[in-house]
Amino acid sequence: MPQGRQLAAIMFTDIVGYTAMMGKDEEHAFQILEQNRKLHKATIPEFHGTLLKELGDGVMASFNAASDAVFCAKKIQGMYQNDAVVSLRIGIHLGEVVFEENDVFGDGVNIASRIEQLAPAGAIYISESVLRNVENKREIDAVFIGEKVLRNVKHPVRIYGVKMDGGVSPEDSGDSGAISITAPEKSIAILPFVNMSNDPDQEYFCDGLTEELLNSLAQLDKFKVASRTSSFMFKGRNLDVMEVGQKLHVNTVLEGSVRKSQNRIRITAQLINVQDGYHLWSERYDRELVDIFDIQDEIALAIMDALKLKLLGKDKTNMLRRSTENPEAYQLYLKGRQNFHKFTPDGYLKAIEFYKVAIEIDPAYSKAYAGMASCYLNLWHFDLVPANESLPFMIEATNKAMKFDDQDADSHLALARLKFWYDYDAMEAATEFEKVVHFNPNIPDALTHYGFVRCFLGDRKKGISLGKKASELDPFSPMTSFDMAAILWMCQDYSALEEQCNKMIELYPNFWGGYFYLGICFWSQGDYVQSIAAFEKSVSLQNSLLGLSMLACVYGIKGEKDKAREILSRMDQITKGKAMASFCYALVHAGLDDMDSAFDYLEKAGRERTGLLIFLDVGFRMNHLIPAFDDNPRMEEFIKRAGIPRRQFKAISI
Repeated sequence: MPQGRQLAAIMFTDIVGYTAMMGKDEEHAFQILEQNRKLHKATIPEFHGTLLKELGDGVMASFNAASDAVFCAKKIQGMYQNDAVVSLRIGIHLGEVVFEENDVFGDGVNIASRIEQLAPAGAIYISESVLRNVENKREIDAVFIGEKVLRNVKHPVRIYGVKMDGGVSPEDSGDSGAISITAPEKSIAILPFVNMSNDPDQEYFCDGLTEELLNSLAQLDKFKVASRTSSFMFKGRNLDVMEVGQKLHVNTVLEGSVRKSQNRIRITAQLINVQDGYHLWSERYDRELVDIFDIQDEIALAIMDALKLKLLGKDKTNMLRRSTENPEAYQLYLKGRQNFHKFTPDGYLKAIEFYKVAIEIDPAYSKAYAGMASCYLNLWHFDLVPANESLPFMIEATNKAMKFDDQDADSHLALARLKFWYDYDAMEAATEFEKVVHFNPNIPDALTHYGFVRCFLGDRKKGISLGKKASELDPFSPMTSFDMAAILWMCQDYSALEEQCNKMIELYPNFWGGYFYLGICFWSQGDYVQSIAAFEKSVSLQNSLLGLSMLACVYGIKGEKDKAREILSRMDQITKGKAMASFCYALVHAGLDDMDSAFDYLEKAGRERTGLLIFLDVGFRMNHLIPAFDDNPRMEEFIKRAGIPRRQFKAISI
């Protein structure tokens, strides 16, 4: 390869959605990658090109003539044109580059890379410099896409889309808008800060700092802050901020790094405009660990200043609110949050231990109490531990969170959940959720749970609206999608529910929740065969008592009682004689038409204040899942005696 500077056409290609392919089937993804590399190695030399690098699922090549690069790109794209699984995007730029040994550098490389990132699936995007050199080629036709400011490129670049032979042209594909971002004017995503410390165990501190900044900014009204789950999806992925902005529908991105050594920390942060890649603000902080709270405040205020956001008194007070001034307690709280986000029984129990030690250091640490309440609620609600090992502690932690800070969103969220799932009081829960939204309008699970409550109170329009807002804030969260499915089920919009489930399964193929609600969707429509298939898949992904009980109940109603009893034995092996999952056992016995046992378990669930009883009327009976529950006098008496909310609306399509 020649040394020094020269004019060259640089082509970048990559496989669209390759990360998702890896998540679904790693072995198949590697086969696709190997096939793609073989195709490039065979095709590039055919057009007098040189394969320079294989970059993950992408390829970089150089050509002496721009027309050779475009003809090569068209042939490669043509080979994938009818492929239902694999699609590529390709970007080409002609410019001066520097060849050195086996590598290539320069603006020409950077621009080609940026252009490729803008291209939608199946498209070839080229710069104007390429177009000028191929205009006399009748076989090449291109349409103007737009003039774009590319990150780290001094001048705007005019970009064109090459039309494929017999295919869809870029302007007709509907994908040319991929380079435009529709987002609220004031919106931000905070990417996980990178751990630059030598100790990988400091990851919790970096994640915690990110989350704390996110929570501070999320408390501002009319300012969209992408949720933690969706922002953390990009952790460890070297993506261009423009792609992050497109996926999360935000106009700015905050990224940074943390280096922590003993009691010293170095934090760097930069706020980037998604549209042009320019830095709106950047700063480096070299401080003592005790200054961590001041640093967080300074970063938050600097972002507000850079975005020219005016802070009203209430907003500034909420944003700069501190639940503790003790750095040691704060670090323990962050470790608790890290374990909570594992969403496993062991994770919840470990989180509780960290919260407890944090509270020993700072007995008035309201957020630690609220975090503990969330752990105990999940352990109780999902039948992960017996009620007597979780319920009293959940109530105590909630009350203390409110006692020490009744102006904090987390405290009111804990109380709202308690009012709804334990007290069965939808009206009081609605009041508390309104306070949560007042203090922090950007908590996705608060919005979806509030959506549940509005549905229970008969306000389906508000419930759907809240669920949609949560989905916009948290587009990549399986639990937000799961909660939205619950709202649609309560509204009896089975078409929308099935669509939501299929979307969940496509995005999160290893998440049990999509198949779980798909099973409920088919069950609600009397399709027991498809319902059983969906529940079987769900329990294969998570062997939960609730999933097993649903599957057994459908088997029983369908008349396959032996299979229902087999599943009952599997449930016994999980509970091991512990007093738990009363509601789940009631479902199985109802499916077996053993109504005396079913009501015995329901009475027990009522005494334990089992949260799932909430769905008994607005859910099971309204959707006619269990015939023996419909128009049953014993059921009417039980619902009235237990104080379970009743349906407030008739079903119509949304």
